[in-house]
Amino acid sequence: MKQKFIFVILILLTFNSCSFFSESSDKKEFYETYADWDYKYIPIIPPLKAMSGSSKTWMISHPAKSFHLGQSKFGAITLGAFGVSKNYIYGTIPGFTSNNGWFLLNTDLSLYIEYSTKEELITTLKKYKLDINPIKSCEEYYAELADDKRCYWFPAKGEQYPTYPAFQPDSSITIQISGNGKTTDFKLSDQIKRDVSKIYYFKLKYDKPDNDLLYVSFDSSPPKRIVNNEIIAAYAERSPITISVYTPYPIGVSKGIKEKDRIVVSKNIELTE
Repeated sequence: MKQKFIFVILILLTFNSCSFFSESSDKKEFYETYADWDYKYIPIIPPLKAMSGSSKTWMISHPAKSFHLGQSKFGAITLGAFGVSKNYIYGTIPGFTSNNGWFLLNTDLSLYIEYSTKEELITTLKKYKLDINPIKSCEEYYAELADDKRCYWFPAKGEQYPTYPAFQPDSSITIQISGNGKTTDFKLSDQIKRDVSKIYYFKLKYDKPDNDLLYVSFDSSPPKRIVNNEIIAAYAERSPITISVYTPYPIGVSKGIKEKDRIVVSKNIELTE
């Protein structure tokens, strides 16, 4: 009987110790997790990490959604090298062209932009008052972590990554939405002037006080519900930019709207010089 009792105690201790180690692992700080059995990690800005598996390709993916990579492209961001400033990640994209391309990611908005030249990127960093910090390869950063060093953007141990106020544009273009049902339409308050940053700001206006049906999308970006007087940022990869005001299919289904009766208004808008 005594032996059985000891055996039960050992089993309980085993389960408790497993639970303890599991909880300890789960409670690891974001900036203290560099690898697991299958992947290497470089913590950047929560919840985003660069990760690499057996293919040795480094990528940034969002745990809850795919990045809109322009036009109708979605997925993870393939990295060559990168730097960090405030709530932005920027760097190179391997295989973008015959040379490396360049990218900028606003991590608060999950807004991703690609550039053909470094000059375009640097001009954009200056426009947004971002520091031009070192851009190094993922392997260099990971070597630092493996050597028990901390990357330059890491907060002090035990502290959170700081938050930064949203960028406030000097001006925006109003998208005025009017009517309902089959008469719904929209128009822009002005022409869209081409900007080297490829980021454009739009103020949404709707002549109904409440809206739970209409959404806006730019070049097939994820639809965003239209809220009066809200200013949103959009990436235009090239001209023209396609702006769509519509009722997404799942919203139509939830409201009992037949496919043929869904509101869809889409226009190609040229960027002017």
